[in-house]
Amino acid sequence: MRAHCLAILGSALAVLTVSPIRRHVGLYARFQQDNFKAVHVAAFLRQLLRHLPGRVLLVWDQGQIHKINDGTEVIIRPLTREDYDKSLRFFIELPEEDRLHLRVDVRDPEVVRRRLDCEEYQNVFRIVAEFGDRIVGDGMLEWPKFGWMAHVGELRAITSKDFRRRGLATLLFRQLFIYGVRQGLEKFEARMMADQVSIRRCVERLGFTEEGILACCTGNSSDLPAGSSLAMVHFPWDEDAAIDTPQAVHDPTVCDVVLRSQVLGPAMLLEDVHMVQGHGSAATSHSDEDMEILKEACRRVARRVKPHLKSGSG
Repeated sequence: MRAHCLAILGSALAVLTVSPIRRHVGLYARFQQDNFKAVHVAAFLRQLLRHLPGRVLLVWDQGQIHKINDGTEVIIRPLTREDYDKSLRFFIELPEEDRLHLRVDVRDPEVVRRRLDCEEYQNVFRIVAEFGDRIVGDGMLEWPKFGWMAHVGELRAITSKDFRRRGLATLLFRQLFIYGVRQGLEKFEARMMADQVSIRRCVERLGFTEEGILACCTGNSSDLPAGSSLAMVHFPWDEDAAIDTPQAVHDPTVCDVVLRSQVLGPAMLLEDVHMVQGHGSAATSHSDEDMEILKEACRRVARRVKPHLKSGSG
């Protein structure tokens, strides 16, 4: 009997065989200048199996070398907890106008740390693009673990300023899309602001088309039209957390999204309040009296729900 190990290392495919009886070592390898594609690996395996009658064990280092449009090689791989320092540096170096499009304040070290760990309520797959000792791109595929939206994945990606317009964002989106298909997802969505033209073009290259325009409130409160109101109900894990955008209430690293999405709505109905526009919506038809009614309803819901929360989670 022989033990077989297949290793994929950049532009080389190699197999090491070891006989436990005779202790003979064999080596099968194939090299080429360009990156190996699926068709090359399949052909190599077909030839290999003609020589190896035993079981083949595939070992993958989870790193993929890719060339972007200008020929620069980057490694696309899953994000790990060991990437904390690199990830924090990447987000701190992003221009201010890019950080405004993100859901949380990624300059906060604790937010970055929770981002590496929090997968309690969502299925989350994160990847990074690495160039040298830098992270130059970050991508995420996220979809619910349960519920009627469990078949829909949301794609997000952002790159360093010096790697823009070089095809890196498209590469990140493509890798996330392929992973999602393998996980059985049936639909994908990517949300962006109207002024994020480059990201829009990236997803269009993958076959995405515009399905609709989601109107939501963004920016500073001073930018809101006179007489408008903003109703935002959220449940942050940290009482001192700064919720800078309405989208932050959907981030499981910042807020209890299950409590908001599955408990709050039905509980508000018991208080004769129907959140027609959704949480974080801006409107110009709310009077001061309406807002007071909403606040009091939220207080009553909190008193109703709190006794049922697990100790330490409320």
